[in-house]
Amino acid sequence: SRIVSKGAPGTVALRFETDEGAQFKAEGQADVAQGAVRGRFELAKMRVGTLRAYYATAMQAEFRKGALDFSSEFEFARDGDATRVTLGNGTAAFSDVEAMLPGEREPALRLARAELSGIALDATKRTFAIDSVAGTQGSLRVTRDRDGAINIEQFTRPSKALETAERRVSSDSSSGQVWNVLMHAVKFEGINIDVEDRVPEAPVRLRLSDVRLAA
Repeated sequence: SRIVSKGAPGTVALRFETDEGAQFKAEGQADVAQGAVRGRFELAKMRVGTLRAYYATAMQAEFRKGALDFSSEFEFARDGDATRVTLGNGTAAFSDVEAMLPGEREPALRLARAELSGIALDATKRTFAIDSVAGTQGSLRVTRDRDGAINIEQFTRPSKALETAERRVSSDSSSGQVWNVLMHAVKFEGINIDVEDRVPEAPVRLRLSDVRLAA
């Protein structure tokens, strides 16, 4: 069935605040005839750890500290029998981030500030792009255990849950398209890196101060 309407798109607005103080607001236009909603939303003061359910399948780190501000244009539109979901012109800012890795007592990553701009997502085409990532004032602790394992690999090492999900998706030829992720520019400044190699009988320790990384 199809809803028939000759009226102009209507304005929709939503605002709420969570018990932890995070604030969300969205404003847009709902076009009933076209089956589409377009607008912009803003999320402020969201505790990064609250989003663990979304990032836990992609990494094994736990963000015990840190706040996120995020804003983006959005569109939900009918596309045949499916719904197209896109985000565009998005920005994000992380502040006072601390990330722990399994089995460790000290944060592997601390970052005072990180900003992302030009965020775009198309769920139908499975594309995710970021124009720039910039971070300042932080620290990274890198260790290599006696078995040769490097701790920070867990930031990008898929969990068992993600591996299971990927096998399930690949078995379905209709939804087997992989995501295409692209970051155009990355820059970090004022980063201190502590390296410890535990493979030698006498562990080797090295500190790199005020490191600048760009790609």
